[in-house]
Amino acid sequence: MCYDVWDEGTGIHSSFEITRAIIKGMLKLDYKREQLDVGIPFYARPTTEEAFWYDYKEYYDKLDENGCAPDEAHGLIVSFNTPEVVYEKTEWTIKTGLGGVMIWHYACDLPADNDASLFNAVAKAKADMASRGLC
Repeated sequence: MCYDVWDEGTGIHSSFEITRAIIKGMLKLDYKREQLDVGIPFYARPTTEEAFWYDYKEYYDKLDENGCAPDEAHGLIVSFNTPEVVYEKTEWTIKTGLGGVMIWHYACDLPADNDASLFNAVAKAKADMASRGLC
């Protein structure tokens, strides 16, 4: 599971860097690449690691360049995977020969006709990799 973990340096929830580190650690433990799926959250958690969860579809238009947005009701900053991060994770998963990606959870995303949909980022990465003959 590569989500509900935080980058200690930035407080970012489920960053690409922490995802790579987790998978590389699993590979060092002799797991086969095809046995490993990258978990991608379609929700956010606060940078303080408190027990709150937020739907991407409700915050996507409020995100800063780091995928963060304020939860003004609780005085927190929440951290999402942006479409760019989801694309990057999916592309890396394919390039690395891992088993695939796993999404949690589907209902947090936008409809497919929205350009900011996270599922669209997964599909675009897969299509781009296929056009290069990599999947």
